[in-house]
Amino acid sequence: AGSGDGGDGAGAGDGGDACSMRLDILAQAAENAAAEVPHRPRVLTRRRRRPHADARPGAPCCSFCHNESEFNLRTCPSCKSFMCHTCAGISTDLLSAIRLFLNEAPCKAWEELQCLGCQSVQHVDSSLADCMADIQKAIASSLKIRKNNKDCERLWYHVGLLFAVGGPFSGVFFSDTDRQFLEKMLNHEVTLKTKPSIGPWEAEMLGLSPDLILAVSRIYAGKFKLKPSVGALNDTDKRRILYVSADIGEHPTAHLMGAELMEMGRSQRAEVFLLCVAKEDRLKDLQSSSSRYRTALKRAYGQRFLELGHMDDKKIAQEIKQLSPNIIYLAGFHQLDDRIGVLDGVTAVIVQAVAHASTTGSRGVH
Repeated sequence: AGSGDGGDGAGAGDGGDACSMRLDILAQAAENAAAEVPHRPRVLTRRRRRPHADARPGAPCCSFCHNESEFNLRTCPSCKSFMCHTCAGISTDLLSAIRLFLNEAPCKAWEELQCLGCQSVQHVDSSLADCMADIQKAIASSLKIRKNNKDCERLWYHVGLLFAVGGPFSGVFFSDTDRQFLEKMLNHEVTLKTKPSIGPWEAEMLGLSPDLILAVSRIYAGKFKLKPSVGALNDTDKRRILYVSADIGEHPTAHLMGAELMEMGRSQRAEVFLLCVAKEDRLKDLQSSSSRYRTALKRAYGQRFLELGHMDDKKIAQEIKQLSPNIIYLAGFHQLDDRIGVLDGVTAVIVQAVAHASTTGSRGVH
């Protein structure tokens, strides 16, 4: 859509065969992509994996998840192999925490979790699943205690660790009953006004109730106090905002933002600049296919509509530095000919479109 190649009538004369052929190709591509998706993060597979880029040669690592720990590794009581705190937390530590709340001995599956390094991933998965009944009993017993104590906090911490980290990483699927016990535990923690064992992000991932997620979020937010901002702009100063795009053209996304860009061009609180970094070949296409749209923007912004795509990244970065924007809105990472290098060494608040994380690993931007 929006490619300017007469898409409205494309394929009209191809017939149903051509359409079904394209659908078959898309379906096959989707199946191939799905087949390559691992069932769990590679961190917790038993296969050999590349060492981390920051790993030290010969450094000890967890014998189960193979991660080099930043903290002191623990030793497995059975085979004396190394265990990280997370893997130990969802096995031996969780076992010792629930024992205080069970009148009878734990199930035999707990014995299988004494040594993670000696087991296969599938074996650990089945053992964890068999232990869920004991975990439910321990949670129910702890909730009968009116006053909070260290034993309860210890149990809730390790149960939260299992649901937030151990479950998603181990391949264990929690039942609706398991989630109900977890919600009861979290509601109890919220009532006691203690920090919940599950964070708001994990709670959302686990599909807990929206009201509970909101309550957990409020407690977490209350633990972090905002510090006074340093070097804040005076309210009377105009913010200088730079909108950077490799594709300021006439397409659906541009139309969605066009009206706002027109309004921002007349803003009394901010001075807005548009920067197009499209290279010459792409710029010719934009001039022909999006002339009306670009003409309207140029008329609204005048000299604040910048076309610097003919320059290399370093020169564009220098131009941006001279402009000294306070905020850069980067409409990138989903466009043709993105040029993240134009922000090399630029000091500004960078806001990214389409909610892509950070700078997608680019080393050119701090």
